[in-house]
Amino acid sequence: MDELAQFFKELQNRYEMSLAQNKKLKKENDFLKNKLEIVLNEKKDLSISFEKMKKDFDKYKLICKGKSPNITFNKNEFLDIQKYIDALDTTLKKCAFDTNYIYVSKEKNLKEIYISFISHAP
Repeated sequence: MDELAQFFKELQNRYEMSLAQNKKLKKENDFLKNKLEIVLNEKKDLSISFEKMKKDFDKYKLICKGKSPNITFNKNEFLDIQKYIDALDTTLKKCAFDTNYIYVSKEKNLKEIYISFISHAP
């Protein structure tokens, strides 16, 4: 009987330790459940915000599609620039030259200078 009483006490101690450990684990489990709930709520809020931002960005892309930057110009300034370009074009056409003609002219001038130099030599 002594052995049975000893066994019963030991069994009671194990039971009490298991209850204490169970309470501790239950508290930890409840704490983790609360944390999980907080994280899931934050995830939900972030997902909603992300979807809203995505929709807003898609709307923004549609609004901006095909738009060029707003450039304001003065028609008079444009006409003045066009006049300058026309004047430059006219000037360049007047200055257009034939490179072969210049080369021949240069040779003739050099020959004339050489002949003149030789004829005036002492």
